[in-house]
Amino acid sequence: MSNVASMPRGVRANPSSSATAADNASAASFASIVQLKRSLGGLAFAAQEALLAPALDAKADPRKATDAKDTPVQRECPDGTPENEEGECAAPTPSPEVADLLARTRSWPSYIQDKFDGDEGLRQQLAERAVAYFGSADAAEAHYQNMSATGHRVLHRDAAGPFDAACAEFQSETGRDAPVYGVAALGFKSRLDAPLSGSNVHPLGYAVDLPDTPANPHLRQNTEAGVGIGDLIRLTTGGDYHANRERGDDPMIEDMGTAPEVTPEQDAFLAGFQLEVERMNEASQTFQASLGDHTEEFLTFYREYQSASRTRKAEIVAELPRLLAPWFDRIREALAEIDRAEADRAAPANLEVEVAAMEGMRSEIEAALGAWEAQLGLEPLGYETGRLRAAEEALTDPAERARAAGLREGIAPLMAQVSDAEQALGIIPLVDDGLEARLAQIREHDASTTGIDRSEERERLVRLSELLATGEFVFDGDTEKRNPALGQMVEKGFSNQDPVFMRILARHGFRWGGVWDSPDFMHVELVR
Repeated sequence: MSNVASMPRGVRANPSSSATAADNASAASFASIVQLKRSLGGLAFAAQEALLAPALDAKADPRKATDAKDTPVQRECPDGTPENEEGECAAPTPSPEVADLLARTRSWPSYIQDKFDGDEGLRQQLAERAVAYFGSADAAEAHYQNMSATGHRVLHRDAAGPFDAACAEFQSETGRDAPVYGVAALGFKSRLDAPLSGSNVHPLGYAVDLPDTPANPHLRQNTEAGVGIGDLIRLTTGGDYHANRERGDDPMIEDMGTAPEVTPEQDAFLAGFQLEVERMNEASQTFQASLGDHTEEFLTFYREYQSASRTRKAEIVAELPRLLAPWFDRIREALAEIDRAEADRAAPANLEVEVAAMEGMRSEIEAALGAWEAQLGLEPLGYETGRLRAAEEALTDPAERARAAGLREGIAPLMAQVSDAEQALGIIPLVDDGLEARLAQIREHDASTTGIDRSEERERLVRLSELLATGEFVFDGDTEKRNPALGQMVEKGFSNQDPVFMRILARHGFRWGGVWDSPDFMHVELVR
């Protein structure tokens, strides 16, 4: 707009104009002729100019077009107000409550100011979100004035106290400092793209992302990459891509967070929860080893790919069928199993035999566990894997220890069979990790009337094989924290949290994101 005064009449500088470059060039050419004629005293042409100027204005800026009665065309902004003379929409006026909170944010402590990173748009967005969530500027102000800073970690005091207590308990129990150096807590940025809520608590100061996030990423299942990663973890580990949890664990965790002592039931839950973290860490290690002898060569190519030329990247991608042969083999095996299941859809008796075998295995485990726990005075933990591990550690007879170890090793393939049966029948698995309840659900399912349609599963496996042939999925990923490259996951794993620390955090009222359907293995948050 600064050079409008120096431009000939008929040319309008308007950054939001829809006039094309050709239109502006034509207008400028005509205006130059006008100036030339004027300088030569072309009065007749000046009169023509006066007649043609409105049309020229409309050509340079269609917003200035008029109808037959020379009435300007009215254009509205999204909020219903008219555009200004420059064809621009004014910024929305914040409500009095939002404006009030926005002004107050400027006096907040520096450790909160830093979270805006100088972005005034982010500041206003927080004010809008916070007023909508808390109901008033006063309530929002009271919340954010109640933050506590320890180094770079900023948490609401309701979360900071329990988190610090958990760190102290971990140090007392293990003699080691809690693994929290460099944690991320209060944060705004992209998190304000969604309203503040019970599922978006980082901007409220109730959540912590633990360190070493590349080794504990967020696998977002609302994206194709996240679904593909989850399917691959299932194929290579024989288990699910997220941790399991007992029903009602959130109320139990919340109760523990406010109680001075834990009950025997809560203590059993905590022991089982720790074992579940260990199981996910073991699944992560299994995934890392799933390429077998191809692992080191694959990682060498993964590291080279990051800085390779386009031509070299294409050469590396061409090697993927060979480098990822164990994964492609597993996909072919799974597809063949689906084909066999489809062929047997009309023979539900086969499923009856399979379920009977699984129930027999479960009964053998339960009988042995009951005898050992009665003999050793052990408290049942609720998880078969955890109970077997506890029995194995407590037994002194070598033969008995070997039997316990064998049964524990047999749990993984048994669980895989249970998952396969549930998937084949279209059953939504129970959140409970108990085999008895899951087998009972399979038994009750009427396979003979509903049939088994695994076409969606087949499509996902076929799509996974296609993704594994692309550099974007295998070597790039989304980010190192969310749906990372498979190369990163082979190198670093996907679940590497300290099981003892996670148990202690649960004791102090924090849930782990690793149990979610879109697991976030770095994330813990206060249950409120």
